[in-house]
Amino acid sequence: MNNGELSSVLEAQQTQSQLRDVLNHQTVGMYEQQPRQHHVYNPYGLPLIFKSIDNLDGDLYVQKQPGETFQSNEQLTNLQRSYTFLTDAAGIAEVLAQVPPLYSLLDAAVRPLRVAFGDKNLLLLEALTSDDDTVLRVIVKVSQDVETPEALMRKFKLDWWFKNCSRSEASLVFDYEIGNGF
Repeated sequence: MNNGELSSVLEAQQTQSQLRDVLNHQTVGMYEQQPRQHHVYNPYGLPLIFKSIDNLDGDLYVQKQPGETFQSNEQLTNLQRSYTFLTDAAGIAEVLAQVPPLYSLLDAAVRPLRVAFGDKNLLLLEALTSDDDTVLRVIVKVSQDVETPEALMRKFKLDWWFKNCSRSEASLVFDYEIGNGF
């Protein structure tokens, strides 16, 4: 193998890695529904297939899991061990009763959130109500000395949330907040 062939192989691997990073970034952007523009370096003319958010399957958020129910008192108490409620527990219970898989998602999300952000950060839970519906929002409160909270949230979403989000029926969002008060 001569130098030119080795260089082509290395460039192909680097291009593949860059393309994978761009596609991961686009996936996060599509989920967050924030339009982004990307310029993909494609020196080999490889065909690129991008699926727009308009072409996603209509039942993405309608997949119900059998047997999941919400039993308010016991399960709310369990969630309060991991999350600090920012809104009335009754409002949170109402959303959990409407979308029973949310309880198991919230319970299961604690460990991946702790892995991504560390054990010292507060996990906050609130119900956000609009004219049309109510959603639950998990906020990871990070201290000001955390340099990359956006990257940590993106890693959490890529590693765990995107594998589980279809069960939420679009009623659960994850966010972070920078501030003091720990």
